[in-house]
Amino acid sequence: DTITSKLEGGQRFIAKNVTANSPSFIVNNMRRDMKGTFGYVFATHGAKAAAMFEKNWLINFGGGKDNIKNLYNMYWNGTLDPQNNIRHQYFQEFIENGGQTGYSNVWSLEEYKKDVQKMAERIKKNPHRVFEYVRDGVEHLNKYAENMSRFATYVTMRESGESVLKSIHEAKEGGTNFNRKGSGAYGNQQARAIFMF
Repeated sequence: DTITSKLEGGQRFIAKNVTANSPSFIVNNMRRDMKGTFGYVFATHGAKAAAMFEKNWLINFGGGKDNIKNLYNMYWNGTLDPQNNIRHQYFQEFIENGGQTGYSNVWSLEEYKKDVQKMAERIKKNPHRVFEYVRDGVEHLNKYAENMSRFATYVTMRESGESVLKSIHEAKEGGTNFNRKGSGAYGNQQARAIFMF
């Protein structure tokens, strides 16, 4: 059990540094997710849904006020307006019902504020820690990239009249579903510790 936990810890460290902390991974991951999810939506829901997905993905990617980066920031800052903005409503549903990739953390506003305050205090005490802030920024960019296609799929399904739960399911199935790891029985947990993903 000790060897397994050490292997799993090493696996998490390596996986995080070749994914969430790697700027080069962001663009490739985003492109691959978009292509794969587009194909999934087209194959399972048809051309109309695929066109809707593409429109929603471009909104997520674009420079408008409702792109995914701004939606995350509004969520973290408590400024989403789900009563008056349907996209804000969909984003809140997406986050609060588990639509994000399984690797991402969902912090409450207070947790996010505490983390930013701690980082600011650490930088004041040790200016050489600016690298940590940059690394965390890269990790946030990767979170946006990882969830861009998922959220586009979620919005597409909701616009097509699907329920929140069905839309969450489709958002996860469109890309890599990190929530499907298996039971761990018959040595699966130990085998997963040996392989990176």
